[in-house]
Amino acid sequence: GKTYPVVLCASDEIAVSLFLNKKLRFTDIPKVVEMSLEAHAPSDGTDLEEILEVDMLARSKALEIAKRFIQ
Repeated sequence: GKTYPVVLCASDEIAVSLFLNKKLRFTDIPKVVEMSLEAHAPSDGTDLEEILEVDMLARSKALEIAKRFIQ
């Protein structure tokens, strides 16, 4: 619910991209996604502008988290 699906998709895209570029192990993908979701403060996501902002912030956070696992 709320903006969690946005964070789920955004963080997964970042993690998968890093995996495909051989920078992240496959087993680290769910860790990045889970930690991104745990760090998220959900909102209602009632308009496109808000959703796009959440997406941008989620991607940034996922990349920050992924740096802990990057090989």
